[in-house]
Amino acid sequence: MPARSYATDWVLLILNIGIFAMAPFVIYLYLPFFKRLNITTAYEYLEKRFHVSIRLLGSLSFVAFQLGRMGIVVLLPALALSAVTGLNVYLCIALMGLLSTVYTVVGGIEAVIWTDVLQAVVLVGGALAALGIIVG
Repeated sequence: MPARSYATDWVLLILNIGIFAMAPFVIYLYLPFFKRLNITTAYEYLEKRFHVSIRLLGSLSFVAFQLGRMGIVVLLPALALSAVTGLNVYLCIALMGLLSTVYTVVGGIEAVIWTDVLQAVVLVGGALAALGIIVG
């Protein structure tokens, strides 16, 4: 998003800021609506409002979206790793998947949290370094 905003315009940033403007609407209208119906998910609402087949269609659509998203999330770093190391892209995908599975199974949620912390440190550090280069 930052690169696209820089290259084109700031519309994406404005759309993301709009999330904060929508929060009161969601808090005071949507959440009480779902609470009155005594449901916990949008899929339950689809079943109550329409039919169980619509609930299943919504669920399957979400699963298909997430599978596509996960494919992209794994492919893009694998392409970068392949470009840096010269390894086959498929091997990089397999290695990344295996490594992620092993550290999640061995370390549990704590390993996942520490990975997120490390990622945040790298992202903030990169942003600060870029800011230092731009300003300096």
